[in-house]
Amino acid sequence: MTYRDTVQTDTYTNPDTGVEYKVTYWLDHQQGAPDHEFDSHGHILTLDFDPTDPYEVQERMDAGHSLIGEEFAMRAPLMRNITPYRRLKKQGLWYDYVTSLNVAVKEWGVSPENAVQAVEQDFKYIYGWYNDEWYWIGITVQRADEDDPWHYTTHSVGGYESLLFDDAQGRNEVLAELVHSLESEIYHEFHKDQLCLPLDTAAVIHLTNYR
Repeated sequence: MTYRDTVQTDTYTNPDTGVEYKVTYWLDHQQGAPDHEFDSHGHILTLDFDPTDPYEVQERMDAGHSLIGEEFAMRAPLMRNITPYRRLKKQGLWYDYVTSLNVAVKEWGVSPENAVQAVEQDFKYIYGWYNDEWYWIGITVQRADEDDPWHYTTHSVGGYESLLFDDAQGRNEVLAELVHSLESEIYHEFHKDQLCLPLDTAAVIHLTNYR
């Protein structure tokens, strides 16, 4: 990360040790559109016309457009707009619903009876990112006590969804993992000249009492 924009800060208390941590959530600018970051999404098209308008589709078919044929025309009415036309390039992103149903069954391993639900969720997820309903965040954890000699040791990970803010259980699971990784780093740094043993709760308590 070259720079970080803080979204919010919070605290997290380790239920096993009672140690409190400062949590900083920041915008992750390295992550891009979800359909570019991961392959397991539906079929998205970049078009300079509205495929749900039969007149526009027919116009391109009559013009001999190589990608616009009878098969496309059958799928076009169910396509869903993800982004409006960009003013300069006059292009928009469209979710190919019918093709995505086939992708769900053949590539995602979804049963035919559950394909519609899976595609609906996928469309909502992708639409949400492109329309600022959610965004990528990173999380940094560090010990909250400023008198702690390890206070300025941090552990940061990006690539989380801001949807995590609405999922208390999921967020706590993520924070528990990040805190464990932070304490592992502290433990190994403190014992760097010694034989490294697995980090356990007793070791964390020992380290948090270390001054």
